[in-house]
Amino acid sequence: EESWTAYGIIRMAATIWWTLDMLLNFSRGYIKHGALEMRLSKTSRHYLRSWFPLDLLLVTLDWVTVFFEDIMRAFGLARGVKLLRISRLVR
Repeated sequence: EESWTAYGIIRMAATIWWTLDMLLNFSRGYIKHGALEMRLSKTSRHYLRSWFPLDLLLVTLDWVTVFFEDIMRAFGLARGVKLLRISRLVR
């Protein structure tokens, strides 16, 4: 099956990586008033108010392309979603 080509494996690994990264961001500390904030309630709230919406959108689109790539290829939508993935690099 085509999904297990080198590209398919790398795409799946990247999708899993970004999904795990998104989950880990809930506990990733940040600097507040010169001090490192590590309390889970604070780090979760900070992440939800900052990068979470974009991360959720991109990870959701990644999983959609994994499951619906053949359908999207037929309609020419896969390229647009790949461009959104590139925006992750800008972050």
